[in-house]
Amino acid sequence: MKPAAAVDKGTGSVNLGVVGNFSSRGLVGEVARAIRSFSGMPVETLASFEFIPGVDFSDHRSFWRNGYKAVMVTDTAFYRNPCYHSPWDKPDTLDYRRMSLGVQALAGWLERAVLPG
Repeated sequence: MKPAAAVDKGTGSVNLGVVGNFSSRGLVGEVARAIRSFSGMPVETLASFEFIPGVDFSDHRSFWRNGYKAVMVTDTAFYRNPCYHSPWDKPDTLDYRRMSLGVQALAGWLERAVLPG
């Protein structure tokens, strides 16, 4: 039996989270605002201590260790998706439309943050 797809059962949507340490809290807010602005997607934010489980679960941790501000943008799959990192973690459990919205929003933020004018 295949587990249910990774959706929030209350809303039917896949929410994004922007997570960072306290030094990156400004960047957390900036990225979250951009995602909301460019995509209209719901976004949760967390700037916290690095020892809180989940806050450092990705590559951004190595940037923090070298003095850079960094965030993780996550759909919190390992908390919600029973398929995550299992034999059922397959393409048909993913919501490509919403992933596309998230990627477009991040591209919009990056373009605005990096390009002059």
